[in-house]
Amino acid sequence: MKKLLFIIYLLNLNTNLMQAQSNATISGEYQLRGVMEMASGLLLKPDSTFEFFFSYGAMDRGGSGKWQWNEKDSMLILNTINRHASDYALVNSRKGSGKLMEIRITDPNTYLLRYTQVRVHTANGIIEGNADEKGVFTMPVQPVNKIDLLFELCPEKFSTIDVKDSTHSYFEFRFEPWITDVYFDNVMLKPTEDGLEGGHPLLKGHTYQYRKLK
Repeated sequence: MKKLLFIIYLLNLNTNLMQAQSNATISGEYQLRGVMEMASGLLLKPDSTFEFFFSYGAMDRGGSGKWQWNEKDSMLILNTINRHASDYALVNSRKGSGKLMEIRITDPNTYLLRYTQVRVHTANGIIEGNADEKGVFTMPVQPVNKIDLLFELCPEKFSTIDVKDSTHSYFEFRFEPWITDVYFDNVMLKPTEDGLEGGHPLLKGHTYQYRKLK
């Protein structure tokens, strides 16, 4: 029995040592190559966590999560652990006295207010439009079931807010602090001679090159 336990101990020790060696080998900083007019990269840490950055034009974005090594397929798999259900917070809603329903987006950075697409679910169907330069969208007053909001500068950021009182005709939202966060969903990367090759959470396609920095 003692011999069996000792063998199990050695096997577990060997597995842990191999994992530590693998983490130390793979960990490091990687930069995306071959994509014009944008910068993007990964920092893989030895503790199996990662940080991500993406810069395109005036928009800088980031993300984080955990990576794991798939020994069978010789592949890295990256995932975001903590995700938020919505990127907009409902600040206020109330009944109005006029004939128009108002949906208002507020933020200290007024430049961002115009970049929200609005889709309102009513008893009579869906009404769509865009917030203006002041972050305001209006439509005729009618019962509302839910409101969808899409931040155009981060086009994968789609939020749905259920309306508790369908008689309300004024809704005020603000951006959540994490609205520019990038989420990873089983993004796979394969080691190459000078880095990694595989997917990107914001770009279409499955073959992008990441060069490891020395």
